[in-house]
Amino acid sequence: MDVLETLRRVYAALQMLEKADSQGGLAALEQQLRALVELEDALERQLGHLLASMGDRGAWAELGFASVGQYGEERLGLCRRTTEKRAGLARALQRLPHLRAAYETGGIGP
Repeated sequence: MDVLETLRRVYAALQMLEKADSQGGLAALEQQLRALVELEDALERQLGHLLASMGDRGAWAELGFASVGQYGEERLGLCRRTTEKRAGLARALQRLPHLRAAYETGGIGP
């Protein structure tokens, strides 16, 4: 899934959630929470993919950083270790297409 497709999916889901009645019953609130977690997972997968792609291109040195972790911490405000894990997972999944497919469709989680 590319960045634009991810953003379209997130936008459509947010529009749907906005229309949902947040004052509804417990089941409606739980459904909205699950939808938000699914969106968060999609964004995390895309972030990991982009971080890994930048690393494959040698972008860290070119941008003046020693590692993906340093970049994530200083430029994105993310925890260094979290950034490293996201990029590492994306890289590992490139070598495991069946596992990657399950991960990208939500069959397994981060």
